[in-house]
Amino acid sequence: MKSWCLFLVITFALGCSGCVIRPHWLSKEASGTVRDADTGEPLADVTIYRAIDGSLTPVSKTDARGQFHVGAKRSVRIEVPLGDPSHASSLVFRKPGFIEATLSTRTITGDVYQSAPPSKAGVIVQMKKEPIQLPETTRGK
Repeated sequence: MKSWCLFLVITFALGCSGCVIRPHWLSKEASGTVRDADTGEPLADVTIYRAIDGSLTPVSKTDARGQFHVGAKRSVRIEVPLGDPSHASSLVFRKPGFIEATLSTRTITGDVYQSAPPSKAGVIVQMKKEPIQLPETTRGK
């Protein structure tokens, strides 16, 4: 009973202060294909990470055809509704031998509060091979 009363008091206090509790889309869902930038061939086994607030979380891998799908990320927050909300987020694509690629999944005002997840579909991510580093040769004296 005490915890229920405490909940009501906190909810009332937040309501009076202008705070609201609402779900936010922190990142868009994305799907598409990862390809080698030089050959156009699909890249399998690319690890995909979600980056939000400086934190990287592995969320998926590409299949044998280089295809991927990452669902949107949602959170419930208590906030004072000031200004236009947006959330910086991205997907980071990593594969040994290739330079890391990034895809923005940032949400803006229209995306944040909608009921269905915001989406980026049919994306093509191109990854370039890392340059080959030749060993330095020593010259005879």
